Amino acid sequence: MNPSTTLEFMKSCAESSAACINCAQNMRDEGCAQQCRTNAALADCAEKLIALNAPQAINVAQLTIESAKHCNEICCQHQNEHCQACSQAAKNLAESLTHYQTLIKGTH
Repeated sequence: MNPSTTLEFMKSCAESSAACINCAQNMRDEGCAQQCRTNAALADCAEKLIALNAPQAINVAQLTIESAKHCNEICCQHQNEHCQACSQAAKNLAESLTHYQTLIKGTH
């Protein structure tokens, strides 16, 4: 995989992590903080493993995709700005890591 593609996957992880942390910190009574924190942690881990080209990255990517989809489902129901930003970033992350998995599986 070329370096610019790797950086794009890492960028989607970082963006989702930041949006989820922001959402959890700004949460009022939406009830999404735990899922947002979990997704942020998984996105951070995925980003690091992708950067290392670690063999475990594809497995963590799958967990992160599942978490990001769940985060999107929860936060998209809330109308405030931080939840909407989190929802969109989580959706983008799931799509990006699905693409990552496709590329990785094609090289093995």
